[in-house]
Amino acid sequence: MDINKHNFSVLAGINNEESSFESFDAQRNGLINVDLPSLSGATGNQATDDSYGEWSVLGYFGRFNYNFDEKYFLEVSGRYDGSSRFPDGNRFGFFPSFSAGWHLGRESFMESLDFLSSLKLRGSWGEIGNQNTSSLYPAVPGLGITDYGGTQTVNWLNEDTGTRYSTLQLPNLVSSAFTWETVQTLNLGVDAAFFKSRLSTSFDWFKRKTLDMLAPGAELPAILGASAPLENVADLESSGWELALTWNDKIGDFKYSIGATLYDYQSKITKFDNPAGLLSQYYVGRKLGEIWGYTTDGYYTIDDFEPGTLNEDPSSPNYLTGGTLKEGIPHWEGRNQNPGDIKYVDLDGDGIITDGNNTLENPGDRKIIGNSTRRYQYGFFGNFSYKNFDFSFLANGVGKRDIYLNNRVRFPYLDEFSVVYKSQLDYWTPDNQDAFFPRNYPLGGVNYGISRTTQTKYMLNGAYLRIKNLTLGYSIPETILKKNKIDKLRIYIAGENLFSFNDYPDGINTELATQGSGGIYPYLRSYSVGLNLTF
Repeated sequence: MDINKHNFSVLAGINNEESSFESFDAQRNGLINVDLPSLSGATGNQATDDSYGEWSVLGYFGRFNYNFDEKYFLEVSGRYDGSSRFPDGNRFGFFPSFSAGWHLGRESFMESLDFLSSLKLRGSWGEIGNQNTSSLYPAVPGLGITDYGGTQTVNWLNEDTGTRYSTLQLPNLVSSAFTWETVQTLNLGVDAAFFKSRLSTSFDWFKRKTLDMLAPGAELPAILGASAPLENVADLESSGWELALTWNDKIGDFKYSIGATLYDYQSKITKFDNPAGLLSQYYVGRKLGEIWGYTTDGYYTIDDFEPGTLNEDPSSPNYLTGGTLKEGIPHWEGRNQNPGDIKYVDLDGDGIITDGNNTLENPGDRKIIGNSTRRYQYGFFGNFSYKNFDFSFLANGVGKRDIYLNNRVRFPYLDEFSVVYKSQLDYWTPDNQDAFFPRNYPLGGVNYGISRTTQTKYMLNGAYLRIKNLTLGYSIPETILKKNKIDKLRIYIAGENLFSFNDYPDGINTELATQGSGGIYPYLRSYSVGLNLTF
């Protein structure tokens, strides 16, 4: 609706989503005839199983838009959403949002600025709800059936019948009231264009609060025998910014466009019920991605042991083991150290390297040694064309990140199945005491696990630059194509993931969000040749 320079629009609606699934399977071993597979045509044990689930959401929403003279903009919206995942009385939540903008570049007092093509200021604040939970029925305690070897039985026998018992697990604890997570976001931004829109820029700053996060509550006594129930117990705050620049221009037959983006954010816990300050849980002030670990102090050397206490027979498989540490040399609690084992700094000064009681007040000899959050993420691109030739590139990277890998890709000889890579050959031996990796033991046992625990020495620099795509193309001239009734024909060659500059072990995909303890999906380089044809 338009009234003079006033413009209005209103939108209202309802959305409803329902999902349900059921599955059933049956199997039997010992087919009599493999060409006629059927349950009745087999002689072995039979097994059946099924699964099911359902969820639904119902929402009412509305939006009001207003602008005056295409200079001043206002939007107000709201949602009233309900979810089947929450208990009765807590299924619905209301989530409003507001945004405003000012097209400053259209004001008369800005017209004299010839270099300025456009300038917009904007801001918004709003809430959305999150109902995603790990279970479809978090409000139902349930009685899980113990599953052993594909049957609902446990691993002990009834002495009278010789069969296994069927059992039910303890019901889960369920909070009396929990509901939607609420995500509040405040965003301030500016968009500007200069020099007849050849240079375009935008900048955004945001602060996001996740209120009443769904998470297990405070840790309960182990004697209870159950985990803490899901509750709205935590608040998370994130803040960050993003900058984007793009330049477009033309010089004769040469056209080009180049651009770059840079953004950063950090998140921290602002509320959580963790009175003991357990490091295994959230705690107030914790930054997401924190890495707690030990400070490396080199290797234990022969000089750290009392003379004559080490096995110094080079022909013995236990060469340089079994010694007594000199007074004042710290050791790992409950272990006899050997030369070549990692030595850690005794931060609390008690002479023993421990985890303390795993709390903020007593973390033992650990401290925050890094953070796995991707900081200062950036990207840049370019598109160039000259007559019928075109070329483009795309690259991205991370400016700051810490990673700790404790797997076969990082350390040699973890077990009998390990493959030793060239980058892992520099490990400690009596003849190579200045090695990068610590002393090893058969099957990765004895003290090897302690020497690989999270520490400063083996922290990886997770920053990287990755050339994601390079493409070179050529378009057949239109004068040739028209004779054959073809609108466009372009031939190209492209390469994906051609180069990566990083400090990772060879073959690691730098873009993986998590780095597990097993094999890591490799970094794949690919090439392609093709054509685009339009009639």
